[in-house]
Order: sequence, then C-alpha cells, then structure tokens
Amino acid sequence: MLDYGGAGDTLWYLAKSYATYMWNKLSDETLNGKTPTEAALGETPDISDLLQFTFNEKVYYHTPGASYPASGEELGNFVGVADSAGDELTFLVLSKNNQILSLSMLRSAERTDTQNDSLVS
Repeated sequence: MLDYGGAGDTLWYLAKSYATYMWNKLSDETLNGKTPTEAALGETPDISDLLQFTFNEKVYYHTPGASYPASGEELGNFVGVADSAGDELTFLVLSKNNQILSLSMLRSAERTDTQNDSLVS
C-alpha cells in the first residue's frame, strides 16, 4: 500500500490502520464468506467509505473562513476512515502541515469522474 500509493515510510502506521480497517469489512473465506465484522457483530458492514478514495490519494478539503474569490479548499492526502470521529463518511486527511484532520467534505484532486465532481458529504 505504501509503494502503490506513493506514500513514504513515515505513513506506515496510517497505512497499517487503514489496511486493518479494510480487512475487517471485506469477505473472508475462512469465515465462510462473512466479514470479520459480520462474524463478530452479526451484521453486514457498509463498505461505502472504502469506495470513495485510495490510500494517499490527493484530495481537496474545505477550509472555513475563506473570502471570495478564494475557493476555500486546501490540498491534502487521504489516509483513512475516521471511524471514531464524526458521522459516516468522515475521513482522515493528512494536511500539508502534517496534521491528521477528520473531515467529511472531500473531493478527489486526481480523478475527474462524475462521482467525485462534487464534495462528498
């Protein structure tokens, strides 16, 4: 994941955390096709959050307080899902100041498909 996403070695912990988060939501043959979450809790997990961005993908996020004509967007990197902060579809973003932010309004800076033309919220 670090090599594929072009992330440096300093993001190993975030990559490992995101990989673990994914594995807990994806089907496992040793659990008869269930996910670890489903096996433990009895409910099929929603994987919508896994379909939005790839690890270390460049994303734009909204910053409040920008005055016109500034867009109010900053460039950062997607580094995971904020499963313990915010509502569903709240993501972890590494800012240009190397801070981890929990945000729900993002859009891809790398893709221009119609699914990501507007902010995800």
